[in-house]
Amino acid sequence: MPEDGKSPKTTYRLRQKQCLLLEKAESFVAQGGYDAAIQCIREAIRLCPNDPKPNLELARVYRAQGKMGEAIDSMRRALDLDPHDATVQEQYLRVLVDTGRYDDALAVCGELLKRFPRSVLARDVQGLVYLEQGRLGEALKVTEELVHLDPTDAFHHYKKALLFQQLGQIAAATSTYARVADMEPEGELAEEARRALSALDGFQIQQIASIASEDSAFRHKLLVDPELAITEKGFVLSRSGLLALRQIEIPCPTNAKTYYH
Repeated sequence: MPEDGKSPKTTYRLRQKQCLLLEKAESFVAQGGYDAAIQCIREAIRLCPNDPKPNLELARVYRAQGKMGEAIDSMRRALDLDPHDATVQEQYLRVLVDTGRYDDALAVCGELLKRFPRSVLARDVQGLVYLEQGRLGEALKVTEELVHLDPTDAFHHYKKALLFQQLGQIAAATSTYARVADMEPEGELAEEARRALSALDGFQIQQIASIASEDSAFRHKLLVDPELAITEKGFVLSRSGLLALRQIEIPCPTNAKTYYH
């Protein structure tokens, strides 16, 4: 697109000069000449002030120098120039999160959601920030929105299961992990979900056995219909967990032993 007030021919020449300056800056960076690189990039910005690319390059150099404040400012300028650029959005938000500027990251997410109400990136970052801040309920709410936006994405369900687990909602975590394992049975994520299920099953089976060893009525229900019995107590086991439950040995108050097969 032509620069404001300039002919296409002039704009083309400016773009050519800009490209040469950015290439020169890249060469300086490779040699550790960050200050010289910054001078080249600033000149490129002066030539084409409406182009977000030089600002991104400037941010990259500042990050290499450890000047995160300047890097963030440059990314913000790039985002202002092109708010639709998903790459710029992601880089800017990641830097804000990496530097612990959580409130700023949430503010940017809010801006993005106003412009793009279905933004997955904004919700991803919101969830990450809420998790870092220990705001698990809000992280779960955002993750549920992600699941609603794309119910076929197993990773959203996996994050939801993790949050249920952290919130102590073991039954909900178990059922959600099981869904992840079913969605991608051969995937790496499914293997992670199965490992989590195994741990949760073991934890719940210990609790079930403890209750059954002191509650004759519950023990009897386990013998007749294990799945119904544990559901009434608020437990949820995976299919493997139910099979394991049928094999355990629970002592009776009279020292007799009941077996579940």
